[in-house]
Amino acid sequence: MTLRPLALLWSLTLPAAAQLPAARLDAVFPSGAKAGTEVEITLTGADLDEVKELHCSHPGIKAAHVEGAKFKLTLDASVPQGLHEIRASGRFGISNSSVFVTGALPEITEPAANHTRSTAAVLTLPVTVNGTADADASDFFRFKAAKDQAVRLDCAAQRIDSPLNATLSIRNATGLELVRVESTLDRDPALTFTAPAEGEYTAELHDLAWAGGAAHRYQLTVSSPQESPALPTPVPMAGAVLALPAATTEEKEPNDADSAAQPLTIPAEVSGKLDDDWFTFSGANGQAVIIEVLSHRLGEPSDPFIVVQKVTKDAQGKETSSGAGEFDDTAGPGGSEDFRLGTRDPSGRIVCDEGVSYRIFVGDRFQTGGRYRLRLRETKPDFTLLAMPQSPATNGKNALRCTPLLRRNGSAAISVAVLRNDGFDEPVSLHVEGLPADVTAADTTVPPGLSSGVIIVRAAADAKPWNGRLQITGKAGDRTHNAHEVTPRWSVGDSIAERLDLRLSTEGFMLAVTDI
Repeated sequence: MTLRPLALLWSLTLPAAAQLPAARLDAVFPSGAKAGTEVEITLTGADLDEVKELHCSHPGIKAAHVEGAKFKLTLDASVPQGLHEIRASGRFGISNSSVFVTGALPEITEPAANHTRSTAAVLTLPVTVNGTADADASDFFRFKAAKDQAVRLDCAAQRIDSPLNATLSIRNATGLELVRVESTLDRDPALTFTAPAEGEYTAELHDLAWAGGAAHRYQLTVSSPQESPALPTPVPMAGAVLALPAATTEEKEPNDADSAAQPLTIPAEVSGKLDDDWFTFSGANGQAVIIEVLSHRLGEPSDPFIVVQKVTKDAQGKETSSGAGEFDDTAGPGGSEDFRLGTRDPSGRIVCDEGVSYRIFVGDRFQTGGRYRLRLRETKPDFTLLAMPQSPATNGKNALRCTPLLRRNGSAAISVAVLRNDGFDEPVSLHVEGLPADVTAADTTVPPGLSSGVIIVRAAADAKPWNGRLQITGKAGDRTHNAHEVTPRWSVGDSIAERLDLRLSTEGFMLAVTDI
């Protein structure tokens, strides 16, 4: 049984109220601002009627309602650079989260009339431009550069929950295209351009398929390579639910040759940058060791892989190495396809021999230099949980960003994926905590062999308006784990034909109740 038949079965029994409006936040524009400044933002989405309150994940971001869908954000100077989450609440409940970026450089908003080279927006570097792509149109930006001057251009779109699949090119003063890139950082383009002569240059940006709209936001940062800010830590992807300990061993350079492999002791957790790294370890005879890398699941645009060598020495100390394993992409568990848990991160298992050492090579096919964590651990049967609300109006193919909204006598469905690790196959009992007194959710059990279940949340006939955070827990024997909320980075009408990325929410699972 898979999750989609469960979703379909529930959709056939949904009351008519479930098809009524529910707040959905598709975009916040501008998409970011520099810490220590103020900015007026506009919300776009669906059913944002009477929205007068924003909920920001960082306490240093304060919101004041201006009018309609406009708010003024005040960012404290102490707000760290990076991605933060914003939700809106109004007549039709509390929305899903949308990403807002706190930057380090001056920021501007692209002018409306920059769709030709002659009307290109003039940039003073360094700068971050907040823009939106229009259908069948390009955005143009003009900047000056001296001969041999290096200029870094980085377009963040996917990283900020935008469906924009951007193409970025640079032309000289005569209109000759000098360079064009796309999908440099996953599907976000970035390049370092060296000016062949002193003069003016024009950057052109558009969607690869010439799509556009308010949700197709981007942040284009143009600066010298030295001034270019570090990429913000991405919001983890849906599969990044393994517990990440705060204390890790740092990768120690130089370890880019097998002769300089960094020694590790099981268990080990190493943090580093993907640049061809070697490690070495030994295990007890018959000891099973799980070797895995987290990078793509951490939101990095990487494609890591692992090569394991078995190293022996003869009586004279002569070393001989042989292949012990190669690990690549990891498929998602069957029955949880809607959660998009397949990942480019590698994982595998080896069984150690006595008196033998092992070397691990960690590489990246995309050569991104992105963050990664290498984990060596003994097998430990256990489970983790993901939770995602089912769309309030579904045709079986769409995937909408949403938060459950309950009306009196109404119901909502929450899909829960049970990730079974290292052979764990016990029944998992699901339970919801934090509900108001007039809302209930019956416990349900996911039996052995299945990877998903559905929780039904119901409101009483006299339920009172409420917004709050739930906690969904799973229990199996003496193990109890909390579920992590999953949300689409953007809404799609056909999750089979269109690209759909799912990420974790950092705030927990939200629910709204209305008396409308």
